[in-house]
Amino acid sequence: MAAAAGFVFLPEPAAVGDPLPSLEFGTPAQLAAIEARLMAVERRRSRAAERLRADGVDVLLDTAPVGPATYSLGVARLHPEYRPVAERIVAAVRHDLESGRISAPDRVLHLDASPATLRRRAAGVPSTHPADLLARHWAVARYEREFWGVLASERPDADRMISLGAPMPSAARRVAKALVRPGRPLGVGALLGALQTAGRVPPVPRKVTVKNRASSRRPPRR
Repeated sequence: MAAAAGFVFLPEPAAVGDPLPSLEFGTPAQLAAIEARLMAVERRRSRAAERLRADGVDVLLDTAPVGPATYSLGVARLHPEYRPVAERIVAAVRHDLESGRISAPDRVLHLDASPATLRRRAAGVPSTHPADLLARHWAVARYEREFWGVLASERPDADRMISLGAPMPSAARRVAKALVRPGRPLGVGALLGALQTAGRVPPVPRKVTVKNRASSRRPPRR
């Protein structure tokens, strides 16, 4: 799909490495360590993307560069004890954006599909979607969708949802068209503002998370 649109594809940080890094965690400190590793990979990915762009090459990133921030905030929504570490991760990501250590995408595309399709695709990559963590993974994903949805309502020219409900060739054409659609780039300022607002959102009250906390399963990581 990326090649058809003339883009170079760069995989998400969680999919880089041999062997792939473990993404399971059970404490705020473990989450912080995982996100620190992923942020280091993201900085390298951003540098590679900027070099390609300087050579006139368009780049497609799998997942946005601010994933550690949005994911940790989603975990904090489910588990309030993760709130302090999530705030530190958001602050670190915002600093990276402000200093240019990571790049803001020109536009963001959400590839939407039915729950059945999403679960089938997740089952195909157990390394980043462990079966025993999927329930909480979907819960965090709902928060991340909310984050990007708010930004999309403010910047529809730079943040769009693409449905994959149609046959793949048709969906691929829509994605390729959206990638090259002209419009004002998203920019660092928009992302910084969205992260600042998201960081002030209060977590879900503890009583809502009792059922999850009773489980022996660890919080998820995509």
